[in-house]
Amino acid sequence: MEENKELQNKDLAPENQTEEKVNAQTEETTDNKEQNAEVVKENESSSTVLTDKKEEETTIDSEKNEETVPTSEKTENGDDTIEDDDIYGDNHETTHDEDEHEEVEVSEEMFQAMSREELLEELQETVKVENVNKYKTKVSFIRLAFIQKTKNKKQEDYEKFVENGAEKESFIEEKDELEKRFNDVMGVYRQKRAEYNRKQEEQKLQNLEKKNNILDKLRELINSDEPLKKTYDEFKVLQEEWKNSGMVPRGELVELWKNYHFLVEKFFDKVKINKELRDLGLKKNLKKKVELCEKAEDLIVETNVLKSFKLLQKYHEKWREIGPVPHEHNEEIWQRFKAATDKINERRRAYYNERDEIFEENYQIKLALCEEAKATLDTLNQKENAKIKDWLEASDKVNEIFERWKKTGRAKREHNDEIWEQFKGILDSFFTQKKVFFKEVKSEQKDNYDKKLELVLRAESIKESEDWKDTASELINLQKQWKEIGYIPKKHSEKLWKRFRGACDHFFNRRDEFFKDVRVEEKENLEKKQAVIEAAKAFELSDNRSEDIEKLKAFQRDWIAIGYVPIKEKDRINKTFKEIIDKHFQNLNISAFEQKAMRYKSRIANFKDEPNSGNKINRERNFLLGKMKEVEDNIQLWENNIGFFSQSKKSDQLKVEFQKKIDRAKQELALLKSKVRLLDNAEREQKEPKDSKEQKEEQE
Repeated sequence: MEENKELQNKDLAPENQTEEKVNAQTEETTDNKEQNAEVVKENESSSTVLTDKKEEETTIDSEKNEETVPTSEKTENGDDTIEDDDIYGDNHETTHDEDEHEEVEVSEEMFQAMSREELLEELQETVKVENVNKYKTKVSFIRLAFIQKTKNKKQEDYEKFVENGAEKESFIEEKDELEKRFNDVMGVYRQKRAEYNRKQEEQKLQNLEKKNNILDKLRELINSDEPLKKTYDEFKVLQEEWKNSGMVPRGELVELWKNYHFLVEKFFDKVKINKELRDLGLKKNLKKKVELCEKAEDLIVETNVLKSFKLLQKYHEKWREIGPVPHEHNEEIWQRFKAATDKINERRRAYYNERDEIFEENYQIKLALCEEAKATLDTLNQKENAKIKDWLEASDKVNEIFERWKKTGRAKREHNDEIWEQFKGILDSFFTQKKVFFKEVKSEQKDNYDKKLELVLRAESIKESEDWKDTASELINLQKQWKEIGYIPKKHSEKLWKRFRGACDHFFNRRDEFFKDVRVEEKENLEKKQAVIEAAKAFELSDNRSEDIEKLKAFQRDWIAIGYVPIKEKDRINKTFKEIIDKHFQNLNISAFEQKAMRYKSRIANFKDEPNSGNKINRERNFLLGKMKEVEDNIQLWENNIGFFSQSKKSDQLKVEFQKKIDRAKQELALLKSKVRLLDNAEREQKEPKDSKEQKEEQE
């Protein structure tokens, strides 16, 4: 019989350490999150505070009664023995201290509504208490809310920075003093928790020593010859001391409880408490177990699955502490409690199955997002000359993918870190290449800025010029160069463009204003030239050929001196005047060569009276010298080509044509040389002192 009693209740240790396990997992999850700088990963890891790890599922296929012997045996009062391994999981212990250390229940929503300053103040007040373990969940909620609000603040600062026109890559986060203070308070909280846990372990060792002392006293009581009343009173005192002695190290639990129950049964055998007293105790136990059944059944409709499971564990701890019930109710009450437990376990399994399906779905979504991000980067890399627009569009696409990632939720633990590292690697590669690209762009834009600044300075330097034709051509050419240069930094672009456009507009507005008056003058010049034409028409040749030639030259000089006429009349009136003058020269038997020379001489004479005549003469000479070189080269080429023609009728015809071209070219060359001499003479006359000119005129 005693051997059977040693076997009774071999695994009936309380299970309140399951809560310690869950809390320890929660704290571990929270601590790990702090080390994770990746905001998205941190949000995913903290999506549930107490559900990262599945606790051992409560199974109660055989739990019925604590103070019994194995199923094959019966106790003295006839109660059946039920072995129970599943319900207690790791066989944790419940003590009377449990209610004192039970966590304070809080709602996550209340902290989401607080500001960061309020969250810091709430955390500071919380860590002032001695037992911070009671507020683990509260601190987790405060911390998660603070991290999210800090992240939102940094995002707002970044968006404002970009909206103000700044470069995204130049954004630097400002030092957050409030975040530093919050982290300092969190450090105080962790120190207090570590100190509290250390003291708890020390207390457990002391409690173990107390319980062993109680067991020794029980052994002494069993072997005592004292009267029943005295020994029973001492037994009740030891039972109360046992209940109040607190938790012990986990490794000592099972053996400790087995010894305790064995000695309790030994005591009951020794004192032989009468059946009436035992029946009364059994009825009280039945009442307590009925109440536990009702509480367990209430948990079936509890919306929070994890909360209902934690409470169920506590109810099982209380169940094992209550003790046996009347034999006739033993199976019935146990089946009732077991039925409620099975339903709660079934809900919990369904909860985790559903969560696993969601995690798998999230994993597949994240795989697709990785592929989409990689495809975006690959497409960009395949372009030979990616532009700024391409990178900006790709950046928007990657940011949009990142936003979808953050909204997706976490995957299973075995995939979560792996898929995040894969996605993060793609993002890092993208933004590294983007940084390199824009660094090169900045260098190119700096060169473009220098080039455009040179154009601005050149445009500003000639905007006051009155050389309308050449300056207008140069400004138009500068505008073409401006378009070809390319982009410059946005912060300089508009300012530089306004300077360049302003210089161009200033010149062209001045030119328009000038030619507004010139048009009136051109109209007057047209009337004057028309008068010259009429005079030339009316002119009749005399017998004095020299006087006639001089008169015709005078018409030409007057014509050139008059100036410009409206552009639409220019060709017509010049043609008319030329035909009249050429007809007079033909009548005087003057060759076309001589006519050209005379016209050019008149033109040179007009040069001397114009402003900047020296520059005009130099430009004209350079033009003539270039033309002479071209004509001389042509003459030499054609003369060489004639030597290669064979003797034939067709070749002779080609020779004749080439010889005509050579003759015309030589005439043109002679005319050009004559023009150069005229220019040289005009330049010498311009440089002679005024007195010399007057003496020369007197001599003439």
